Amino acid sequence: TDATDGTADATDGTADATDGTDGTADATDGTDGVPDLPPELTWSLLAQNVNEAFMSVGGTSASDVWAVGADKGKGPAVVHYDGNTWTRLTTGTRGDLWWVHAFAGGPVFMAGSSATILKYENNTFTRRPTHALGRQTVYGIWGSSPTDVYAVGGFAGREGFIWHYDGATWTHLPEPAGLSVTSLGDIPGFFKVWGRSASDVYVVGGRGTLLHGNATDGFTLVPTGTTEALFTISGDAAGVSFVGGGSNGVIFDGTAGVFEKATLDAPPILQGVSVGPWGAVACGGTGAVYARATEGDWQEEDTGLGYAVESLHGTWMDPEGGVWAVGGGVISASLDKGAIIYGGAAVKA
Repeated sequence: TDATDGTADATDGTADATDGTDGTADATDGTDGVPDLPPELTWSLLAQNVNEAFMSVGGTSASDVWAVGADKGKGPAVVHYDGNTWTRLTTGTRGDLWWVHAFAGGPVFMAGSSATILKYENNTFTRRPTHALGRQTVYGIWGSSPTDVYAVGGFAGREGFIWHYDGATWTHLPEPAGLSVTSLGDIPGFFKVWGRSASDVYVVGGRGTLLHGNATDGFTLVPTGTTEALFTISGDAAGVSFVGGGSNGVIFDGTAGVFEKATLDAPPILQGVSVGPWGAVACGGTGAVYARATEGDWQEEDTGLGYAVESLHGTWMDPEGGVWAVGGGVISASLDKGAIIYGGAAVKA
């Protein structure tokens, strides 16, 4: 596959790998330079039926990609791609890892079960003290810098928490007022965190929860118009996209509390979303993948891979526009049969 520039050619709907530009759209369509359709992607199956399911993929470039996942008895799955080779790393810890966030030049943060947060730096894994309970799972982690990192999670889909790291200490941030509660008074679990800057951070969770704020000013509840569980959020300067669902997946796009639910043809549950240079990608149950251009509509991708996977749990679009997605048996409790797929920009003939 070719992920050299990930640019879009608005004249024919295919990818243009010959313009040598900076990953922006080709403005030859006579309108605003933004294509209506995602670029044509050539999909590759990089791994399948791995013993451990992969739950998250992320990195800093197409030659610095991390995927993390389940622990099936030998420690959590952690693999790194350097542009040529995948290498498996041993963390020296136990427990499933649910999310990864990498900084250019390091470090890499990984988070998961038993309140685990790992920091990988100088070829060494260290478990960071969080003063948390072992029953808590950290489902999401993101930071604007290595000294401004957020972690979110919960217990059994409830008891959501937000932690903040200042480079030395993890601090539990207060949850905002107005959260939906159960009959027992439990707030929803929080599943992912993403931000566009240190002061502009979002958290999604159960029962349609969307929070916005930062560690200094606190977080406020943002209406979403849904009670569906929201699993992952990503965005750019223009807005955010978040996905979730129960028996059927949902995608919302918008900004400033005004969100539009995408019109989809009854997709399965959607668990991952990523916004990047040419638009956005979402993924989920049965390996379904959806994509949209920056100002286009969501449409289902035909990967043509013919593989079977319970769900693609996470996706990441690299700065060149290449799409990475990972998953496995992540809807059931098996957390096995790991898969990694990649979609790159096709080269014009």
